[in-house]
Amino acid sequence: MGFLDGYERSEADAGRRTADGLAARFGTPNTQAQRPTHEVAVTHAYPIAWMVRDALSAPPARWMSLAGAANTGLTVIEYTDGEPPGVVMVNDMSHLPAELRWTGFAGGRAL
Repeated sequence: MGFLDGYERSEADAGRRTADGLAARFGTPNTQAQRPTHEVAVTHAYPIAWMVRDALSAPPARWMSLAGAANTGLTVIEYTDGEPPGVVMVNDMSHLPAELRWTGFAGGRAL
């Protein structure tokens, strides 16, 4: 059984629209602001993987290779007018004690 087995095309399409909406909302500089803005999006690994994929201009299928982020892992993407997005960090867990640096996947304990 594949990862997406059991999902209808309509569900996959709805997920893609949601992911694209997330990238449209948070994946561009805020050109309307009078001063620099800093926003925080708190979400799960899959939307973060989509945002990183989008920032890197990678093909849509590549998000799956980024979807193993840990709970409470920090990802920072910087969007600046006139510049490509900068992926500053992905899945950083240095703020956690070692025993909590875990992805939830078998063998996923961080070093």
